[in-house]
Amino acid sequence: MLKLRKSDDRGRGQMDWLQSWFTFSFDQYRDPAHMHWSVLRVINEDIIAPGMGFGMHQHRDMEIISFVISGALRHQDSLGNTGILRPGEIQRMTAGSGITHSEFNPDTKTPTHMLQIWIMPSEKDRAPSWDQINWRALSTQPNQMRLLASPDGRHSSCAIGQDLTLWHGDLAAGQTITISLKPDRKGWLQIAEGKMEIQTSGQSPVQCAAGDGVAVSGESSVTIKAKDAVSLLWFDMP
Repeated sequence: MLKLRKSDDRGRGQMDWLQSWFTFSFDQYRDPAHMHWSVLRVINEDIIAPGMGFGMHQHRDMEIISFVISGALRHQDSLGNTGILRPGEIQRMTAGSGITHSEFNPDTKTPTHMLQIWIMPSEKDRAPSWDQINWRALSTQPNQMRLLASPDGRHSSCAIGQDLTLWHGDLAAGQTITISLKPDRKGWLQIAEGKMEIQTSGQSPVQCAAGDGVAVSGESSVTIKAKDAVSLLWFDMP
């Protein structure tokens, strides 16, 4: 089964320096029909104004992934980690027993366009940690996608405290890929950029565009065809 979550149907938050779209319930946006999908708790699409950002704030018992679509994001945390995240890189933060961090747009002219993703961990009170990798340097796997995060950190991916793998695909217009799912696994497809269609056996193609998400369950595989250049994230979950 495929269930489309249209970009325009998401929750919305807006401040003078921040525009946000919420795939799942978050902050003041509450939607009982969209609380989470499996262990995937948050996908927020944020546009942060130049020179602005989130001051020091605390998280715990969550795996947090930041993915920059355009612009840059400066990270600083209570463990002493600092870094600037740019397109082509991914950041993983294990909040665990507690971590304080800030996220700012370091550019004074260009907005930051990003996805922030929260994944519920398999265990609570883990030691907090932080990691950042350049995913463009990772080799593609048999499905023509790059593995960004996995429980064991295989293929130089970020190690994450959950039975989940996160993949990224850069597809050219007209390119088609097929992704397999094991029995009793669920998938989520998030389109960061571009237009595409997703299809399962016996079902008509579902048309998707940037900002859309697709929940997948009860399927052994899905086929994705890019309509134009596409950047996508694929989550494989229990």
